[in-house]
Amino acid sequence: MIATISMMLRLTFVAGLLLTAAAVLTAPAHADGEPRLKAHVAVADPIVTVGDFFDNAGPLAREPLFRAPDLGEVGNVAAWQVVDAARSVGLHVISTGGLDEVTVARTALTLTRDDLVKVITDTIADRARIASRDSLNVTLTNAPDDISASPTSVEPLRLVSLNWSRNTGRFTADFVIDQAERKKRIRLNGSAQEMIAVAVLARSYDRDEIVSRNDILVEKVPAVQTNARYVVDPEKIAGLAARRNLPARRPLAASDFAPPMLVRRGETVTIVYEAPGLLLTARGQAQESGAENDMVNVSNTQSRRIVRTRVIGRGKVSVTTAQPKIIKLSEAQQ
Repeated sequence: MIATISMMLRLTFVAGLLLTAAAVLTAPAHADGEPRLKAHVAVADPIVTVGDFFDNAGPLAREPLFRAPDLGEVGNVAAWQVVDAARSVGLHVISTGGLDEVTVARTALTLTRDDLVKVITDTIADRARIASRDSLNVTLTNAPDDISASPTSVEPLRLVSLNWSRNTGRFTADFVIDQAERKKRIRLNGSAQEMIAVAVLARSYDRDEIVSRNDILVEKVPAVQTNARYVVDPEKIAGLAARRNLPARRPLAASDFAPPMLVRRGETVTIVYEAPGLLLTARGQAQESGAENDMVNVSNTQSRRIVRTRVIGRGKVSVTTAQPKIIKLSEAQQ
């Protein structure tokens, strides 16, 4: 019976298996050469075998010798102990080959926080029929450190259950990690919210102030806080006027804006009379407000006559006729 070996990490000798192997006759392991002890061993399984420790192990290669370190860990074992263990199962080993100890590393599949978040994101997106995974903002309140899983497992990470509220965004997710010798269970809590890109103002705007494209930003906000009326494309509101005072960083709706009033009721405007080959101007007073291309009534300042005009610019309206006629300048002023 061989006792447990103390090292950097514990490597336990598989003593029970030696009883059945004791009857194996000692013989050369391979005709091509003597077994050679390795200085460094890397294994994926929980058991380190003769073939893991020795080159030219021959038919005894699958014989178990020691229990491997935990997943992702490294341990050391004295070379003479490995040789003695190998001899006890029938391997003809002459010496340690000059080695004092053997380093044994247990390989592992490392599962990161991002791996867990991806599984949660994909599951919620499928259930909620969210087309773009990128629109889901998933955060963990108890983010774990990296977790080691068996590199030979068919399903190293499995989501057992997921409870998610679309209204609050909160979720609870239960996972099982295959670690070969055991199944590790973890529970994660967090928030998963579908985010929608909307237009917001970089600064507050006063009523009737014309919006500059440079002041329009696109930010993501929770979908439950938005609806279809919110503006996504900044170009659709650039150059429009605020219907009311608008605070900064608030999602913007199309109803928050209107074409800017280029003519205000009661203000003095320039009346432009256009006809083929003829252009005359006169002063007038707007009887109503209007945006570009709106039709507004304007009173001619000299004649007091009301004319129907089209707003063509800031403080400027136009009267257009397709048919030329000969008029005196004094008539145009009436």
